[in-house]
Amino acid sequence: MVQKKDSILFIHHQDVTNPVGTTVPHNLTKRMARSQEISVICRKYPDGHNREALQDVNLTAINVGNTPIVSGVLFILISSILSTIISLKGDYDCVYCFQSSLIQGWVASKFSTGRLVAGLQSVPVRQSQDFLSGRDREGSISSYVYKYGYQLYSKIIGHILKSSDRIICLTDGIRCLTEEMYEVDMSDATIIGMGVDLDLFSRENPTTTQNKTGWEIVYVGSITENRGIEHVIETVSNSNHDLQFKVVGDGPEAYVSSLKQLTVDRDVTDSIEWVGRVPHETVPELLSAADFAISPLQDIESYQVSFPAKILEYMAAECLVIATEIPAHESLIEHGVSGYLYDGTQPGLLNTLEQAIESNEKNRDIRKRGLKIAENYDWEIIVDKHERTVLNE
Repeated sequence: MVQKKDSILFIHHQDVTNPVGTTVPHNLTKRMARSQEISVICRKYPDGHNREALQDVNLTAINVGNTPIVSGVLFILISSILSTIISLKGDYDCVYCFQSSLIQGWVASKFSTGRLVAGLQSVPVRQSQDFLSGRDREGSISSYVYKYGYQLYSKIIGHILKSSDRIICLTDGIRCLTEEMYEVDMSDATIIGMGVDLDLFSRENPTTTQNKTGWEIVYVGSITENRGIEHVIETVSNSNHDLQFKVVGDGPEAYVSSLKQLTVDRDVTDSIEWVGRVPHETVPELLSAADFAISPLQDIESYQVSFPAKILEYMAAECLVIATEIPAHESLIEHGVSGYLYDGTQPGLLNTLEQAIESNEKNRDIRKRGLKIAENYDWEIIVDKHERTVLNE
């Protein structure tokens, strides 16, 4: 049995027992608990959807409901108090908090002699504003709450980042934008990407495009604006090939309804399958039947600097990956070598699909190169990097 060496307190603003949306903290806590003393403070959602028991983890999950703003504030207050109590009861070697739980982590570190580690999976505040920018709140009470609330919160976050002992960023783009926004020297920040469960996604007999008359394209992820689903539907409508588009995920009802209406307008309802949200462990089975796996994300800042975890899963499943030409995708995909890239437009996707369908001889090699890339991001490798950084090894 491996001897427990160090104690680490993780604090996260979502339910880390659910790997959806908390991929990094979920895998870190689950895997690091094999060799370290791990405690976790996180939220607990009433529905308990996709929750997974974390063995050998001291878990404190807080149910504050799902009321916008109010629940978030309540979690900050309650988790700050609990983190203080927990830190006083047991002196941790490290407090590891993430972009939306930096305040609680800072509070806990004040009652512990251990290091404060800030984990940034996105740019604090800035990327929330990116997705909220399209909403018209000018002159409303909520607009003032958002404006001045974000300003105050930004000042607090800037102070915490400056006082952190370690900062771990998901991508270099996140590091650069955070450094610019908060005027913090992050030249010593550690960049550690996302991981992938190779055992879960591996398959023995990848689908081949050779000698086929119909092709299945699969998308896995949230169904929201800026995801590019519209131009994929338009491509299915305009292609001379028999294309089937399988959409795995969910989103706002009104927006999903508008996409379904688009399929009616383009007369492709029989070519689009709305699978809905599924447990993560069933995704590999859906990918195994697909000819192409697509990531049609639009070119906005949040996607530019993010890490394309979904691409890793596609590659691990040995799918032929088609993705838009944004920096995040280009960090993993070389066009025609490890996948296919296109310009984010319907004509561009149509041309790229034509190219991919006609490239029968080299598609097997492209899949194998994609798998090799995914193997460099196996979760055991990623967790080991975090562990060495957090524990200063």
